[in-house]
Amino acid sequence: MLGADTAARARPDGYTLLLINSSLNMNAALGQKLPFDVSGAFEPVAVAARAPMILIAKPSPDLRSVKDLVELARARKGELVYGTAGIGTPAHFAGEMFCKAANVRAIHVPYKGAAESITDQLAGRIDFQFANAAVAMPHIKAGKVIALATTGSTRLPLLPDVPTMAEAGYAGVWSTNGWATWLPPERRVRSSIGSRPPSAMRLRIRACVRRSRPAAW
Repeated sequence: MLGADTAARARPDGYTLLLINSSLNMNAALGQKLPFDVSGAFEPVAVAARAPMILIAKPSPDLRSVKDLVELARARKGELVYGTAGIGTPAHFAGEMFCKAANVRAIHVPYKGAAESITDQLAGRIDFQFANAAVAMPHIKAGKVIALATTGSTRLPLLPDVPTMAEAGYAGVWSTNGWATWLPPERRVRSSIGSRPPSAMRLRIRACVRRSRPAAW
């Protein structure tokens, strides 16, 4: 949150732009104490990217699908462990939504980052996790973990044979790590620069972001 705090404290001249993932909103929603008021410090401009999570587990003859994972979790009754990059992250939300939807219990272990979480999974210390593609794909390709499902509305082009959580029977488990652009609220900008509000600037940024996104959006 250091970058967000810096942007929140910056002079609201209409030229300071913040690009941050969905943890900004999630931390605020969870009541985490932040050095600034999210609703008062920023206004959204455009969503720049969306990154569905991948449900991964250790390869096993008895664990090849989401159904297998649910059956294992029910059999072991709260003993399975899942890791995340921290409390309030998209992976944490996905993990809790999955446990609730499947009516199972699992132990949540929050790490300081995704690298530590995947390292412990490769070492066999955790059973499953929802990971982003950048972290998970090298290990999926190497056969060290297996992809059971993805959390987006459609299948990932990188994993065309892996079903979505909805296709696996859990439509309510939908979580993405979204990246959005933010600017200081227009009222602060107007009072700061004493001229016309930067509405045109916002529209231009929004248009540029939309042109850069895939047509499917």
